[in-house]
Amino acid sequence: MDPHRIYTSVCAVVVCLLGATRLSSGDNCKCPAIPPKDLTVRKDGCFQINSTFRYQCTTGYTRKPGTSGLIKCQEKNGVIQWTESLFKCITDPNYQPPPTTTTDNCKCPAIPPKDLTVRKDGCFQINSTFRYQCTTGYTRKPGTSGLIKCQEKNGVLQWTKSLFKCITDPNYHPPPTTTTAPPGPSSTLQSVRTSTSEPSVSPNTERRALGPSSTLQSVRTSTLQSVRTSTLQSVRTSTLQSVRTSTLQSVRTSTLQSVRTSTLQNVRTSTSEPSASANTERRALGGERRTVCISLIGVILFFMVCGIIFFLHRQRNKPFPPRDPEELEAMKC
Repeated sequence: MDPHRIYTSVCAVVVCLLGATRLSSGDNCKCPAIPPKDLTVRKDGCFQINSTFRYQCTTGYTRKPGTSGLIKCQEKNGVIQWTESLFKCITDPNYQPPPTTTTDNCKCPAIPPKDLTVRKDGCFQINSTFRYQCTTGYTRKPGTSGLIKCQEKNGVLQWTKSLFKCITDPNYHPPPTTTTAPPGPSSTLQSVRTSTSEPSVSPNTERRALGPSSTLQSVRTSTLQSVRTSTLQSVRTSTLQSVRTSTLQSVRTSTLQSVRTSTLQNVRTSTSEPSASANTERRALGGERRTVCISLIGVILFFMVCGIIFFLHRQRNKPFPPRDPEELEAMKC
């Protein structure tokens, strides 16, 4: 038998086995990376469609009642993704840190736990210091310090108090999720042919091994994102326009109605007030004239009466002229 044929057949069998292994590994890694959750144990692996995963809290934390940590990888609208979960970890009230040893270098008690910080267990001696560190996605709150010190106070070894607090990091960006798609059958055949003809695999052959499925997934993803973006923008635009139009119409209608009502009231008041004021002025003038006439007549009568009384009084007090003695003598007949 020709050794060259034996070598070619062996290489073909090896390449086929490698291609089958790669296809099986690609089929098991269709799902993207597991979405990260705060205070949970990180886990990286290869998952296929309909696989499930359950979140687990880190040491010192427990699951918040009413939330579930079970998620499932499934295909939705042509996109493979994990189902959403409201899972959340909170401080475990029953957690007790491991006891410290009795050696001279471990006299200090366990480090007091802080929310959203990295747990650290170890052996500390007197005057040792420790600095808290926030978990991934969180940062130190400005104005607080995470440095504490183990010291003796009143005969008791204890850590100094700290107001350290972790808040959400605005500059934190979670790592992007990547999906690995299986290679197509044509690329596998091409790689087998290339490997049988050439002992080494070129970079172009590795690029071709990716197949059309990744391209389809990227096209689907970009199409869905563009459709969602355009739909949201159109809905927002139409909603804002309708709200603005209805608001302007209602404001204009209410303003016109109020202006018309106030104008009509003012016109009616202004048209009715002149006639009433004219009648009132006429009545007031007539009353004043009557009062003046009556007062003048009264004054005239008063002066006339006074003049008559004065004249009579003067006539009464006027002296009679003296009579001649001859007039007083009796007449002699």
